[in-house]
Amino acid sequence: MSVQFDNLNQRRAPVFLGAVIVLFFLLHVTDLLSLGLVQRLEQIAYDVRLKR
Repeated sequence: MSVQFDNLNQRRAPVFLGAVIVLFFLLHVTDLLSLGLVQRLEQIAYDVRLKR
């Protein structure tokens, strides 16, 4: 009984860690993308002001 339980835990741990890593990765990617978009918009607004 305990052997099967240990095997289950060993299989689930990497999956759980992988899921956590993927979640953090997705969160950071969305943060970076939104930051990039904001910087891009600011750059465009700055260019438009210079042209006028």
